[in-house]
Amino acid sequence: LTLKTGGNTYSLAGKTPVNDGRWHHVLAEVDRAAGKVMLYLDGIDDTGEAAGTVPVATASLDNESDFEVGLGYNGALDYLRVTRGTLADAKTDIQTLMAWQFNGPQFRDFTGREPTGGIRDAGALEHPTVSGLQVINYTPRTPSESAAAAPVAFDAKEFQTGAGRGLKDENWGSISFPKEVVPGGVAHVQVVFGVETIERSGMKLRVDIHGWEGAKRIGPIGQGQPINIVPGSTAPYTSSLTIPKRNGLTQVTAVIYVSPDGNYANKTISTEVSMPVGSAPATAPAGGSASAVEWKEGDGHITKDYEWGRVSMPAKVKVGEEVEILVDIKPGIIPNAQVLQVDLHWWSGNDRKGPLTRARRVQVSRNTEGVQVAKATIPAKEGISRIAAIVYVAPNAEWKNKIFSSELGGTVVDP
Repeated sequence: LTLKTGGNTYSLAGKTPVNDGRWHHVLAEVDRAAGKVMLYLDGIDDTGEAAGTVPVATASLDNESDFEVGLGYNGALDYLRVTRGTLADAKTDIQTLMAWQFNGPQFRDFTGREPTGGIRDAGALEHPTVSGLQVINYTPRTPSESAAAAPVAFDAKEFQTGAGRGLKDENWGSISFPKEVVPGGVAHVQVVFGVETIERSGMKLRVDIHGWEGAKRIGPIGQGQPINIVPGSTAPYTSSLTIPKRNGLTQVTAVIYVSPDGNYANKTISTEVSMPVGSAPATAPAGGSASAVEWKEGDGHITKDYEWGRVSMPAKVKVGEEVEILVDIKPGIIPNAQVLQVDLHWWSGNDRKGPLTRARRVQVSRNTEGVQVAKATIPAKEGISRIAAIVYVAPNAEWKNKIFSSELGGTVVDP
């Protein structure tokens, strides 16, 4: 690299030969204010020997000569970019620049999917006729979950695929939805369509919420407003729905459909996604920690230790009362994002009758710390005398897929 200004000449050479028949990424950075010049080769500092003085910041760059590229250069140039500032001015570094240049989002559509036909479409979603003549069947990349991730405001302008979000693909588009909802909380359900999915104006997107009590589907419990769809648009559409506070609610299903009038009966496309209902997150007292649930044992509580942790529940409860089952899981026991589930079974005298109800699910992970609380309301059963808590952890709250389980019994029920 040679810089000439005001009769002064400065030259800088790299340390590594590049005449090896391979393509290389070369970046020359001149920071006149700092009096520093750098050379980077393939993302690594390759600054070698220099001669002369770096042009001062006040030196003029004006000249009437032609801007020529590759004059006297024996080789090939594939891409050239000239900027007015340094990497620091652009608030970046060489590693970030290299990642963007060779593995950046411009090589994928906005769901993270690479073109299968070898040609990147200009649209936000890969076009079926340009990208390999396939139907649009998205497989977005999902970032790893982190229970310690700080909560952020929901950005409806971007299709969310981060921690805590579930993804479902259809041949007409993709759906993003929360992996878990809480009573009284807001569930943001997002839908993106392929460019050829909605061909005429006047179509409306709508999301209905159906509730579940255990294995029983109880039907609609909420409905979002109809959203007008722009034909050919690949921008995400977001329907935000408040989850009702309802005793015994264990799961909700979002029914997503498109119709000309917002009515399900006239739908042209539809799908469903399910979301478990968890406990509302515990709030910390003033000056306290984020884990505000206090462990209870001794008088009034039954407790037991297990290899994976410990469980505590009241020694006596009443029908219609909400019972809290406290679960303290040892650090590192859970391999990744899972669901803590507590099922209550009941007895009449010495006769075990079977399942009574399910507590609201609690999302847990390897990084979960502190005492977790699962809450359930005791329903009326003729002859009910005591209950037991079946505690287990599974990826989808299904017993057959459990990682570990334990049972704590002996709680007396006052009818």
